[in-house]
Amino acid sequence: MTIKTPMQDYRLTGHARLEMERRQISEEEVARVLAMPEQILNYRPGRTVYQSKVDMGEPPKSYLI
Repeated sequence: MTIKTPMQDYRLTGHARLEMERRQISEEEVARVLAMPEQILNYRPGRTVYQSKVDMGEPPKSYLI
């Protein structure tokens, strides 16, 4: 089993930026989740999911990013 570490070197694609805008997720929030994810999952070969629950909005609501 390969142990994955937090991601510090990444590139956001145009699609990712569109989805971030649509979902109102800042680049800073994405960087924070990638640097300190609550969970790292090996989804399939070549695809790893870095995710955390984040409180957003007013009143705050928990979302999985």
